[in-house]
Amino acid sequence: MLKRNKAIAIAIAFVFCMSFIAPALIAPSVAQAAAVDYSYSGPGEIASIGDLAKAQLIVSISDIGSLYGSGNGDYLTVTLPSELKFNSAPSPKSDTGKVATDAGALSNGNKSVTYEVYNPGTQFGSAKIMIPFNTVTMTGSSSDELKISVGGTGIFQNGSTVSMGKISNVGSFNVTVDSVKTISDSVSPIGDIIITENSVCIGNESSGALTGNLEIEFEEDDDFNWDIPSNVTVTGQWGITGTVPVANITKPGNVLTIPLASLTRTSGIGRIVISGMSIDPQDPNKTGDIVAKVKAPADPTTNKELDKVELVVAKYGSYNVTVTEDTVTEATAGKTDVKIGSFIIEEEVAGSLVAGRTVTFELPSGVKWQTKPTITVQKGYSALSSGSGTDAYIKDSKGRTLKYTVPAGGGSRSKLLVEKGKVYVEPGFEGPIEVTVGGSAGAEGTVKVAEVKPAVTIKAEGVKDVVVGSQNQQVADILIVENDKEAILKDGQIVVALDEGYKFYKKPVVEVTEGDLETDSVKLNSDNDELTIKIKDDSTVASTLKLSEVYVTGFRSAPEGPVKAILVEAAGTGSGSTALDEGYDETKWVGSTGTSTKYSETSAGDVIVANCVTPASAGASISFKVGSNIYTVNGVNKVMDASPYIKGDRTYVPMRYMAETLGAEVVWDQTAQTVTLTKGDTVVVFTIGSTTYTVNGESAVADVAPEITSDRTMLPARYAAEALGAVVGWDAGTQTVIINQ
Repeated sequence: MLKRNKAIAIAIAFVFCMSFIAPALIAPSVAQAAAVDYSYSGPGEIASIGDLAKAQLIVSISDIGSLYGSGNGDYLTVTLPSELKFNSAPSPKSDTGKVATDAGALSNGNKSVTYEVYNPGTQFGSAKIMIPFNTVTMTGSSSDELKISVGGTGIFQNGSTVSMGKISNVGSFNVTVDSVKTISDSVSPIGDIIITENSVCIGNESSGALTGNLEIEFEEDDDFNWDIPSNVTVTGQWGITGTVPVANITKPGNVLTIPLASLTRTSGIGRIVISGMSIDPQDPNKTGDIVAKVKAPADPTTNKELDKVELVVAKYGSYNVTVTEDTVTEATAGKTDVKIGSFIIEEEVAGSLVAGRTVTFELPSGVKWQTKPTITVQKGYSALSSGSGTDAYIKDSKGRTLKYTVPAGGGSRSKLLVEKGKVYVEPGFEGPIEVTVGGSAGAEGTVKVAEVKPAVTIKAEGVKDVVVGSQNQQVADILIVENDKEAILKDGQIVVALDEGYKFYKKPVVEVTEGDLETDSVKLNSDNDELTIKIKDDSTVASTLKLSEVYVTGFRSAPEGPVKAILVEAAGTGSGSTALDEGYDETKWVGSTGTSTKYSETSAGDVIVANCVTPASAGASISFKVGSNIYTVNGVNKVMDASPYIKGDRTYVPMRYMAETLGAEVVWDQTAQTVTLTKGDTVVVFTIGSTTYTVNGESAVADVAPEITSDRTMLPARYAAEALGAVVGWDAGTQTVIINQ
């Protein structure tokens, strides 16, 4: 028992002692076992410093517990390829904050940077360190793959290489203009010309003064020359410093020559900015892009020829002003304060709008300005100026034309946005509202700003034929259809009139067949040519009014052709709304009568409700008097070259006058001695000297026969007229045959 206890005590003492020795023995092996991975994040092709700023080296550590604290940490060294160098040590970042580094130290001609990497506390787990390349510049060019070398002590001792792709556009440069301006036919300034190296290539590839000349030549030698104002500056930036004195620039011509000896390369990629240059056009007819070719001197040690680079330095245009559509709104006729869309007025070159002259905005007939549009300067000098009140309108335009004056301009071309205008639209207007821009300042064009639909549409159902001189003739039903709710206004009235020559025989039936519009009274005026419908309440949904049992009387003066019902907008008084016209403020335009509100007297639409046909085709009343060559048609006297007579107790009338008045076609066959009368589907044949005649091929017998008298074919009136569907009467007192169809 004593021996066993002694053995246990010795074992415990051994374990206790080993606990002090173990960390020293196992720490190196853990550090060596920690996995480290290196990767590159960034563009696969490096063309500029901007691309390097997007790149970084990523160091992934699987076990940060392997790192000691500050002063005892491991060292990581990053070495760049020969084409790159550090301007300063980049500042690494940890994705978790559990790993820390010192500020880093540059060596190897700024090709390498070394960091102490340590554990700032008792931290465990994995972490990443990101080393940015935002302080890296190019010192040379190469078409080979760029490789970064990494390594160091402790967990970094194994080292590795990481590929970052290639340098693209080796030995080339880019040229841009910060603003491509449009110039006119006078000396005009252009935007800054910026020449940027893709790799170190212009003048020399190492530190020191640049060599050679920068040349910018116009593509077409005779069209443009350079102008060098006293404020021109040529400045080096990035890896190039210094300025070029204006006095050193060659006297202007079509080739701009800038000696670079006063510029110095301090590091890697650089750029040169030329500011304040102007162009002097030589050909006033030249328009379009102004193209120049830029030639830069290469490193004298390599004597490598650099390709010329083309760029558009400006645009050359004539004095021109464009007017273009911007937005289009939807509107309803008969409304005031209707919002219209916007449009843009833009100079092609500065000064195209002539200062002190006018610009006008004209609306189409049926539309009037209510609120002047706002003119916003999007670029260039101040907006157009206009008068106040009636001074803003062209006299006698009746509110349709606004006028503006162009202010004194600046040195840049203007772009103006015309917006937020409001107009009044007459009830009869439908279709696009187009603003015509004109005046003496040089702005011309037409732009669509709104599309107008009518407040209501008038329709007809069941168009019929009517005859002049007849009463109580039914015509089509009339529908007045709202195109939107509240198109017909509360407490207003609708006036429906008939074409000239017609009047209502009686009051039609008026009812709302769709929607919830409410009507009040319906009445005819004293002449029965206008129907007025009072509106009690407007609609919450688009509604339809139907006028049925519409009967009219046609006067004898009514012309042949279509008969229309007209949706009248004002009864000629101009003193009140007709429920489709909100009216407008007449005092806003020159030439007003001084009243504040005026309503349109134009129609909101019309529709054909009937067709007036000729008396012959619709029905005729004819009379022939025995012994007279005067006959009447619907009360109108006409002349014949023969006179009716009585023979065998039958009245004979001239065949052609009677038949054609009844609407029949007459054909005489000399050989057969027959007369054929054709009216529609009815064919009647009479034979001279025969009492037998045919109607549609069926024989009939008269008690007298047709005959020829004084070279005229005379027919027995009753048989011929009745065969054509007419009714024959006889006035014994006046010896007159009366035929009614």
